[in-house]
Amino acid sequence: MPLKQNHDFKTLIGVMKLILRENGITYRDLGAKLRLTESGVKKLFAGSDCSYGRLTQIAEILEVKISDLLEEIQQTSLENVRFSEEQQTQFLVKPTLFSVYYKLVIERMSSQEAKFDLDLTDQNFFSCLKALDELNLIQLLPKGEIKIPPLKMVKNFGDGPFLSKLYRDWAQAMVSELADPRNQSSGHFVVRCLRMKNETYIEFLTRLRELETEFTRRGIREMRVSLQDLKPMRWISLTDQQSFVRGKKSRSI
Repeated sequence: MPLKQNHDFKTLIGVMKLILRENGITYRDLGAKLRLTESGVKKLFAGSDCSYGRLTQIAEILEVKISDLLEEIQQTSLENVRFSEEQQTQFLVKPTLFSVYYKLVIERMSSQEAKFDLDLTDQNFFSCLKALDELNLIQLLPKGEIKIPPLKMVKNFGDGPFLSKLYRDWAQAMVSELADPRNQSSGHFVVRCLRMKNETYIEFLTRLRELETEFTRRGIREMRVSLQDLKPMRWISLTDQQSFVRGKKSRSI
């Protein structure tokens, strides 16, 4: 079954090329496993069509699932995911519940890893799983198996009492840990205060969103491929059109 040279085909080939580069695999290396010459691989990627079987073969060499790649190219934008009022209420009442959800669904830890990381007993962990199942956030299957929602490119989780508290706590904790001049040289902590035109500021915000989308997409793909050698990453972006040092007149405006 050929996959014609349309937008999906071009995007799929582009993703495969990116995975090749990220893993240091050359066209010659790929060709050796496909029993093709280097020029043959180039023609394959530049051709007007390619069989599904051949694409699947390449995906297997790259240790990715073709279904995951197809799902990725169909999900082109960040999605809004909302926690219901009931879900947020339960998270407020039992913060450990959100911690288990976060480790399993966001960080994609295994049950054993999450239980160990959160220092939970078997009974407490299962209690959290049962509650998350009742909240329709995960699906608890027979024999203790868990069905986790598929990875998504999440734009935001909306607002609400729990999220307002969570974002405030996260932001304060991260700033407290990283807000040190010594972290500026590495780029882990950046403070800038400039004067610029409003259109320049709007362009700056647009570029930030584009950058975040690009690396979110790459991170999701890497998590779909394998969780080995992956490290957690946190990023909080805060910007407004105010001065750090505000005089009496600017404070009264």
